Amino acid sequence: MSKLLSQYNSSKAEEVIVIMKKLAVILSLCSVGVLLTACAQKSEPTKKVESSSQVKHSSSSKSSRSSASSTTLDKKASESQSSTPWNADKDAQLQSFISSWQGKMGQSYTKYDGQNSLKASTGTTYPDIFSGNGVYMNNSRLSIGYSPTGEGPYDYNVVAIYNHDGTQPPLPNHITYLFAFHNGQPVALVDQSREGEVRVTETKNADVREAFQRIAGENTTTSSDEKEREPSFNELAVMTYAIGYGDGDINGAKVAADNGFLDLYYMQDSGRYGIGQGTSASTILLQQDGDKMKYWTKDTSGGRSTATARVVEHTVSIAELKSRYFSTAEQRATIEQIASKLKTGTSE
Repeated sequence: MSKLLSQYNSSKAEEVIVIMKKLAVILSLCSVGVLLTACAQKSEPTKKVESSSQVKHSSSSKSSRSSASSTTLDKKASESQSSTPWNADKDAQLQSFISSWQGKMGQSYTKYDGQNSLKASTGTTYPDIFSGNGVYMNNSRLSIGYSPTGEGPYDYNVVAIYNHDGTQPPLPNHITYLFAFHNGQPVALVDQSREGEVRVTETKNADVREAFQRIAGENTTTSSDEKEREPSFNELAVMTYAIGYGDGDINGAKVAADNGFLDLYYMQDSGRYGIGQGTSASTILLQQDGDKMKYWTKDTSGGRSTATARVVEHTVSIAELKSRYFSTAEQRATIEQIASKLKTGTSE
């Protein structure tokens, strides 16, 4: 009997072990399923957040690329313009020269504005004539056309046109300057044709020829800041004169120089310079002192004569002179033009 009980108990124990093993497998499978479901549920918000972040990053990247692309294009356009033989800066310098020089000649010039045709009193219209009846030099028709950069398909690429209609008989008459580049070199042509074919020659006016060559010859591949230069002593003298005698106005010095009345002379006994229009009343004394200019004027207030006037010393920094009269291309061209016409000499 005890043997039978023992066998029964052993059989039941084996069944219990089998059942427990099955339950363990089922529980394990359920746990894995739960975990997979939970992971799947948690993964969706993460994907949404990443997607939103990627959109922002992509938008930012596109904006940066667009900005960089725009900057690059602007830079290339600027470099392209600055590398041409002629540009707006040089055009302004030429216009400044013509404005000053025409007074010396007793003439008045009109500039072609690049859009509206410029008509001379003889009936010739620029630049229409280039593609119309044509322009001749030495009995040969020229390949000539308007090209504001100085680069074009013509033998003569015209960058600026100035016309003066004469007022003295025989009428009608005119003087028209065609500033051009021929084989990359600046050439100032002049047309004074009155009837028939338009015939040009290279100008014999040294002022016009040399001014155009000087302006055209400036290095255009450098920036405006790099092109700034230190003024010469004669230019400093002109600017100091504008302050000391012209109450800050440069026009008085310009008119005097254009008419040959402005003198600059060195006084050996004092080591100073005098600049003026030939009279003691119009003359100031000056001397460079490092980064400053010293100048002396006469105080004629209170009814004092020039002979008995008190001499007053003043000082102005070269930096201030440059700021007032030498900070733009047009200003530098004006000062250079005045200084080039100074009558210089030495006084004991």
